[in-house]
Amino acid sequence: MKQVSGGRFLKFTPDAFGEGRDRRMTIVEILTLMAFFVSLLTLIVTLVHVTFDITFRMLESRNKKDDKKKK
Repeated sequence: MKQVSGGRFLKFTPDAFGEGRDRRMTIVEILTLMAFFVSLLTLIVTLVHVTFDITFRMLESRNKKDDKKKK
């Protein structure tokens, strides 16, 4: 890392962000990334399912109470 004249901005060497290297991912990195995305997707689906399940049960319970009051 070199400091540019003016002192406020830093100039990075070309290799600082992997510009001079091979950018291919190994099979382990690909599988790890896929596992992460599958886990994230599973979490989102579970949260949506639980939210709808709670909402459905609350509406069902409210409807049962309303039906009992009418009788």
